[in-house]
Amino acid sequence: MSKTSRYSRALMAEVDTGSRLHFGFYRTTGGPFLFASIGAAIREPSFKAVVRPCEGLEVSGQDKDRVLSLAEDVVRALGVPGARIEVRSSIPAHVGLGSTTQVKLGIAWALNALYGLGKSVRELAFLIGRGEFSGIGTLAFEAGGLIVDTGRRAEFKGPKDLPRALVRLDVPEDWRFLLLTREGMRGLNEASERDLLLSLEPMPDGVRGRICSLLLNVLLPSVLWGNIRAFGRALTEIQELVGRYFSPYQGGVFADEAAEELRSFLLSKGAYGVGQSSWGPTLYALTTARECQALKEAVSAFLEESGFKYGVLVAEPRNEGARLEVRSP
Repeated sequence: MSKTSRYSRALMAEVDTGSRLHFGFYRTTGGPFLFASIGAAIREPSFKAVVRPCEGLEVSGQDKDRVLSLAEDVVRALGVPGARIEVRSSIPAHVGLGSTTQVKLGIAWALNALYGLGKSVRELAFLIGRGEFSGIGTLAFEAGGLIVDTGRRAEFKGPKDLPRALVRLDVPEDWRFLLLTREGMRGLNEASERDLLLSLEPMPDGVRGRICSLLLNVLLPSVLWGNIRAFGRALTEIQELVGRYFSPYQGGVFADEAAEELRSFLLSKGAYGVGQSSWGPTLYALTTARECQALKEAVSAFLEESGFKYGVLVAEPRNEGARLEVRSP
């Protein structure tokens, strides 16, 4: 329980940040820059909360137990007296949508403003332990859009060593991502991910070269031209290549054994591209605003017939960073 103080009556901050899709790495270990990534920000699911300064820590609302645990880390790292947090919506944990980074950065960004810490997003990310193995979550929090990051410096000592945005582009507003998350299944947690990634062998030259070729020659130009077909084909191949590279660690190209069948079905019903976000189990299918409802209905019928239990959600691209409004209660 928190102790009421002068802080709780001063100001409040409303924070709103979306999720991120992680499309994979184009470079992992070896060399001066590690874990270079590709990804995009999406509007849903979102983390929305009202944060007030106070002494101690109190969390109410959705997913309060997990948010409390993450908030304890943030308050400790920032060295502030505490926070009262009302969670209005949250992001499912360990399903491949980057919830830990978005929730921790959302709380840290709010406390940074409320306590006048004057720190940048990158400084906050380093303090709360984010960005060591991918910059997509932090960069999506900063500015949204489609992101290709540089990877981090091999010597990782401070905020200046975090990944930077090599490319950041707006995703066409009429594109959509259909998200499918298997009920009761979770991907790797942060501790398991850290151990695995630090032990990785470098990505083979042929795999890295093909991913970079697709990235430079097809994926990025397709975003600028709004060519969803070319983008989807390139993204599907990139995800296949990344999935094969990680298959010894996740049991196949996908973490979810039903994903191969789902991918084939989605592509047969008009999805422009299909992949797994991060460690999964969430799959995404690329479609358009006009076509997303028909695709959602088709895959929902398929899942009901097959007996697979999945949550299905349509997500819009998010071409802006997190929103923060500080005001009097």
